[in-house]
This record gives sequence, C-alpha cells and structure tokens, in this order.
Amino acid sequence: MKNKQNGMVMLEILVSLIIFVLGFVGLLGAMTSSTKLQGENRFRSEAVNIANELFGQMSVSKTETLATNYGSGSTRFTTWVNNRVKTLPNGQATITFPAASSQGALVKLTVTWLSPNAPSGTASSQYVTTTYFP
Repeated sequence: MKNKQNGMVMLEILVSLIIFVLGFVGLLGAMTSSTKLQGENRFRSEAVNIANELFGQMSVSKTETLATNYGSGSTRFTTWVNNRVKTLPNGQATITFPAASSQGALVKLTVTWLSPNAPSGTASSQYVTTTYFP
C-alpha cells in the first residue's frame, strides 16, 4: 500500500512541475510581446515629437512661404528629414499642402518607419498628422 502512495506523490509532483513550466513559458512569451510593443511605442512617440518639431519651425514662417520653404525637396524639409527623421529605423517623411491660400495653409505630414525587429514583408508604421496654419 505504501508503494502506491509513493507513486501517487511522484505523479502529483510531475503534474505540478508541468503546470509550473507551462506557466513560465507563457510568462516569457508575454514579456517578449510586451518588449516588442514597447519598442514600437517608442518609435511612435519619437515620430510625434519629430513632426511637432517641424510644425514648430513652420509656425514662425509666413503662411505664404510655407510651401516654398518646407515643401518636398526644399532645403529646410530635406535638412529636417536628414537630421531628424533618419533617426527612426528606415525613417522617411512626406509633406503635402492640400489647401494653401493667403488666408492660411493646410499641411499634411506623414512620417514612416520600419521597426528593426519586424518580419520581412511587414508594412511600415506611420504617423499622419494634419494641421492648419492661419
């Protein structure tokens, strides 16, 4: 009778160990996923800050000169992309002026990046913002 109980205790220990290992593996998976999302959020926050920096520079310019001074291919925009946007992994930016007049300018800015840990074939992440300069 004692041998049967010893066998049951061993079985209980084995089952407990299996449950513990499965829980530990699940916890490791959750930590890995959390770290990946944290990195993506860091890049998104940086993209927001970069975009706000450009809009801050643009806000001190005359509305009539925004498209000339900050349009795609302009020196100021290219310098901003090279100095700030390129700090993001595979960072790129586009700027458009959908509505510009003497009363104000609507500006659409798109900042894109590709996370370094993203699997191949993954679409780029992007931050799109639109603002109006009176």
